[in-house]
Amino acid sequence: MQRPYAQDMADVAKRRARVLTLYEAGRTQREIATELEMPASTVALDLKSSPGYRARSTLSSFAPGAGRLTAAAAAARFGLKESTLRAGIDAHVVRGRRFIAADGRVIRTVDVVELEADLANLPTCGYDGCDRKALAPSGACSGPHARALEMRGTKRSGETCKRISEGKRGKDRPDVAARVSAMHADPRAHAAWGVALVTGRAASPTSSASANSLRRWKGKLGGIDAKDKAASAVAAGVDGARPAGHPRGYTSKQEATVIDLRREHPAWGRATLARATGLTEKQVRGILARK
Repeated sequence: MQRPYAQDMADVAKRRARVLTLYEAGRTQREIATELEMPASTVALDLKSSPGYRARSTLSSFAPGAGRLTAAAAAARFGLKESTLRAGIDAHVVRGRRFIAADGRVIRTVDVVELEADLANLPTCGYDGCDRKALAPSGACSGPHARALEMRGTKRSGETCKRISEGKRGKDRPDVAARVSAMHADPRAHAAWGVALVTGRAASPTSSASANSLRRWKGKLGGIDAKDKAASAVAAGVDGARPAGHPRGYTSKQEATVIDLRREHPAWGRATLARATGLTEKQVRGILARK
């Protein structure tokens, strides 16, 4: 009959062997403690007391080795997306090694020479217009393009579109912010946006968009069009054109006639000059003010 002490020691040895086996399988100390229903401090003591125990490296103390880089460093060096490179290593699209850190996180490393050769042998992404390497097992360069290839020729259901919209709501979109800022910085694009916005709101039966609001936006857009048209006319040398926007209503020859008559007859007033040239007094006043 075994003594109680010997029995206790046998149980401890069996428990430590179980703990070491789970640790070598990639479990963290916290996960082992939860699974075996024992304190994490006991797990740590059992591991340190096991002859075959080798502590894992942490993310800060991990050394990839000579000629090797971590996935993060390799992605930065070769201009790849880190998540795509990690997925390529896991799917054996490119050669690499996996290490489990002390906290359970997986560290992936690649040999620089091997990665260069693997990338050179990979085809380009199957998505139209993308020339990046197809690191994903689907033949695309990344998740979005892989999903696009899968969805090619299919149509999303209304429920799927609704879920996609809800998933994007409230998330930062710096690319959209940049495009919107650029659009509002351009006067024509800003005015066209305003016209489209008010027109769309006016179509709703519950909208409060007014006709004056639409008129103002259309006026802005029309003013920009008029200025561009006038500038083109001035550049083309059209007689009577001016960059201010609206035609003057008289030709350069009539303008020269008014100036010559004023020099010859200083006593003539605007009304007399207008009758002599067939212009209005307002037009004559504008000509005299610019001479």
